[in-house]
Amino acid sequence: MPAKHQRIFCVVITILLSACSQLNLQAGAGAEGMANGLIRIDNSVLSETYVRPGMNLQNYPSIQIIFLGIDYRQVELNPNEGYLSLGRNEYPLTEAQKQKLQTMVADTFAEEFAVGKYFSVVAEPGPGVLLVRSGLTDVVSFVPPQRAGRDAVFLAELGQGTLVLEVDDSVTGQPLVSAVDRRRVETSREVMRYSNPVTNSQEVRRVVRQWARQLVAGLDELYEAGQIVEAGEGPLSN
Repeated sequence: MPAKHQRIFCVVITILLSACSQLNLQAGAGAEGMANGLIRIDNSVLSETYVRPGMNLQNYPSIQIIFLGIDYRQVELNPNEGYLSLGRNEYPLTEAQKQKLQTMVADTFAEEFAVGKYFSVVAEPGPGVLLVRSGLTDVVSFVPPQRAGRDAVFLAELGQGTLVLEVDDSVTGQPLVSAVDRRRVETSREVMRYSNPVTNSQEVRRVVRQWARQLVAGLDELYEAGQIVEAGEGPLSN
């Protein structure tokens, strides 16, 4: 390989290794931990990620996927209150809307985990298999219900929810990863636009796909990190 190409290759490798070394397991008195022994790491693609010190996801070639479902924020509408009342920006979903969203999220999450880089998907627990549970919680809609003859409504955001990822050893049940990530359902152009069921459904589907890929990215980065150790002891130290 020519010297010039060797230098370029070394620079690229250095950049890639630097990018993979940004995860930091918190340590010391200020470290945030959970009752199950998981410790928070900094700089994860998911906003809050807790892992078990010493774990190595590279020991697990397969995953079993479980969808946890969707939990919704309690939103009540006063019958005497107008659906566009001043100050109101949260609205309940109908049972039909919830069922449609449930199916969309479950199918999309399963599709994205199935095409991930590092894990094959299996149907049963066993040695070398991670139990990967994912879902959504605190989901709320910003879209007013459809009303005949209503005034036009323009929205830049359709709602929000919190992504949930839990990863356990499928044989021992030992928790390995717990992560959450708060996300908004923003329109693709991030501008105010006319709200209608067709375009709203398209936007939600697009964002759900992004959310699923975010969960997969969070799992992938932990795989790439190798063994999770405290700062100064191994792969996660800078």
